[in-house]
Amino acid sequence: MSRLFLGGGEVGAATQTVRAFIGAEITGALPATRFEIIPKSTPNLAVAIGSSSKFITIADVEAAIDASTGIVGNISDMCWAPSLGLLCAAGANGNTYTSPDRIHWTEHTTPLTGQGFNTIDWSPVRGRFVAAGYMGYGAVSTDGVTWASQRINAYNLYTGAVRWSAKLGMFLGGNTTGTLSYSTTGLSPWNFTNNALGSEHIICIAVSTVAALAVIAGNAGRISTSTNGSGWTARTSNLPGPARSAAHSPTQNMFCVVGDGGGITTSNSTATTWTARVNPLGTANMKRVVWWTGGARFLATDGVSIIQSTDGVTWTLFDVLAGTSIQAMTDAPALPMPAAGALVHGGDRYAIA
Repeated sequence: MSRLFLGGGEVGAATQTVRAFIGAEITGALPATRFEIIPKSTPNLAVAIGSSSKFITIADVEAAIDASTGIVGNISDMCWAPSLGLLCAAGANGNTYTSPDRIHWTEHTTPLTGQGFNTIDWSPVRGRFVAAGYMGYGAVSTDGVTWASQRINAYNLYTGAVRWSAKLGMFLGGNTTGTLSYSTTGLSPWNFTNNALGSEHIICIAVSTVAALAVIAGNAGRISTSTNGSGWTARTSNLPGPARSAAHSPTQNMFCVVGDGGGITTSNSTATTWTARVNPLGTANMKRVVWWTGGARFLATDGVSIIQSTDGVTWTLFDVLAGTSIQAMTDAPALPMPAAGALVHGGDRYAIA
């Protein structure tokens, strides 16, 4: 039977959360300032990775735990391939990193090693990762280990975002100068659409999982939408500055885009109307937003604090991860927690799963 241990932190303090360790006893001093409640098995997770080689797992008990990743360098983006049971992160150094459990990571070289990735996504239909970034170049892989060079656009344009849309049946690649590439397979040839976002650099893409609909947003805060991937319509975003990340909620049938200056904007079901939302972090520059399936809510971060919303309208603080700079987040509904008794640690947090 598992034993329960409490320690550290200010139990009951307004800014603290009482957290518990479930499992074998931890010996020695615990530097943690806050503690987590971690069940033996939590299949519904969202995950994030930070610049301090720490990996944050957000469990459906509304707690976050950190673990050392062994990753050196910055991560640009990350995705979850459920059929492979694999997380794959794209590095700013052009390498990729894979993990079956978000704790043990393996680094892989790619054709862009030394150049850099901005983005990565997985298509369960095509069984393929597509990662992209430097000067229109990218790389593709069916296993996350072996990568082949791929040209996303032929105009030496940096690709800021790639996303797979099952409803559109294609990968979408957002480039600088507002141009968009798209491919049904992720392989050449990629088609090319000019002025998808005017001349604005495309920073992020989100796709609906319930309709043939996609959203792109850029470095001046503009938003465009498409129902076919080739024709795009500009929308009023109500963002105060550059967009940084976008996500879609199948539960709310709503898109959310976050950006600089504390910007949060959400859409109606057709993404034709956008409404600015109040950010509990004020004017903090937001970096990432994801829809967390297990928690049935949006999670967004400025790199340190994580905020949450179940309806996209009202946002509250979820957690503050001191000493961490979150760089990438993804939903990973089938990612398992560690085996019972495994020690998960890193930075200022410890937990027994």
